[in-house]
Amino acid sequence: CDISGLEQKVLLANDIYERNLTKVVTYSSLSDLHQIVKDQLAAIPNYTSKKKVLILYYGGTLGMVYEERPNGRVLVPTQDTQKLMLPLIHKKFCDGKTLEEKMHVVWLSVLENPIDSTNGRSSHWLSIAHAIETLYDEFDGFVIAGGTDTIDYLLAAMSLIFLIIGKPIIGTGSQLPVEQWGEDASSNLSFALSSAIADIRGVYLAFYHNLRDGRHIFKINDTDSDAFTSPSAYKIGRFTGSELKLFGDYHRRNGATNKGNLIVQRDFREGIVELPITPFTDPRTLLTLSRDQYTH
Repeated sequence: CDISGLEQKVLLANDIYERNLTKVVTYSSLSDLHQIVKDQLAAIPNYTSKKKVLILYYGGTLGMVYEERPNGRVLVPTQDTQKLMLPLIHKKFCDGKTLEEKMHVVWLSVLENPIDSTNGRSSHWLSIAHAIETLYDEFDGFVIAGGTDTIDYLLAAMSLIFLIIGKPIIGTGSQLPVEQWGEDASSNLSFALSSAIADIRGVYLAFYHNLRDGRHIFKINDTDSDAFTSPSAYKIGRFTGSELKLFGDYHRRNGATNKGNLIVQRDFREGIVELPITPFTDPRTLLTLSRDQYTH
């Protein structure tokens, strides 16, 4: 064993860890929020019987609109939440109520510059977690809206970060933007919002009519609307029409959990390599990986 080489790798790992922490948006208090978010919060009455849901957007197709550029029509992230929510405004729930009658929705763009889902890393997940922790007592549920390529990792991270949570964290995304014909963005978002006010707690994915445990999901399709799967035991609900129907095993809300007694785990290390091993794997493959300075 090369002890000196191992010590160098530990130093490098610590350096990467510290640099990643500097990229985390901490949201240590409400004053850290953008003015557009403060205005949305200020518009909510102090005493309201309606549920309050925070949408945390970090990138991906769901939050993009088409924009005319010199080089043609391109998809770009938008801060125009009214445009993104417009398809939902006049739709009605199964009880006949509109979105405005049912809940207060606040849209928070977590990152200064939204990212492609494939670029999602622990610093982005921790930024989302900081926002949820800071605003935990202000909302009844949380929707994380972003790209689909790494949302399975993101939701697994949320379940590891929030070891105890009394409310739902619902992940969602889309294969097509809200302005494109045949889009799935508005239906997935309406599904996620319904799930965020349901009597559940924990981390879930709301996508293409199915509510799945966020720790056990796999993306299987890059184009079709039905993009994710999971073992059947982890499908805990279905969105039919305008109604969420829950079944299977799930945990109900816990009102005793608040910001003061949340258990939040923030330690994430990079340097993990996923390597499928078969009977034909040469052991020297593992040794080669172990010598890589970024593999810990």
